[in-house]
Amino acid sequence: MERHSRKCLNDNELGAYMEGRLSEVEKDSLEKRLFACRQCWEDFVMMKQAIMHNDEEAENELPPHLMQRAIHMYPEKTSLIDIIVGIVKDSIQISHYAEGFQIFTPLPAGGLRRGISGNPSMVVIKKSFDNIDVELDIEKTGSEICNIRIAVDEGMQKASVKPLRVELISNGRELVSTLLEQGETFLEDVGVGQYKIKIHKNGQIFGEIALKID
Repeated sequence: MERHSRKCLNDNELGAYMEGRLSEVEKDSLEKRLFACRQCWEDFVMMKQAIMHNDEEAENELPPHLMQRAIHMYPEKTSLIDIIVGIVKDSIQISHYAEGFQIFTPLPAGGLRRGISGNPSMVVIKKSFDNIDVELDIEKTGSEICNIRIAVDEGMQKASVKPLRVELISNGRELVSTLLEQGETFLEDVGVGQYKIKIHKNGQIFGEIALKID
């Protein structure tokens, strides 16, 4: 099979194929084009596993450029990634964020910048859900680790008899489960990987963010 082909399929064609919206003739024609390019076929298989089958292992292994294609094709698929954060040599970078998120990269005040890299070592991520406003402050603390501060709008906390609970989940396994005392909590030494941050109380989910750090 050829490594790359001028007949590579676009996202609309792949989406129609995966959703079964093609006639038998269209399907046969598309498959001939798909099988003619090894790279297209390999990319397609990985994206299909992540999108159609909710395969967490496939999602974890999906390269960032394919992840962004998958998100573009199925933006409503919340099991994919909301935020992709890259921990690079001297800063943190956002390579993808879904609609509805606000991203800030605070830098030191002008008088404090002398001798300090102009690249941000922290990103601030904000998202409003139906009942709460959530802020994530992700700060690089090492070559492949960071700390995450999670803060929830205090109005929601004051209206609650009990505080909300935050869970950090990776590969279906709960890594951290803690209460949002005074509306915030800290997750320390979070390494590269794919995570879900879930905010809930008594079985009711108030917010959920899918985060990938690489």
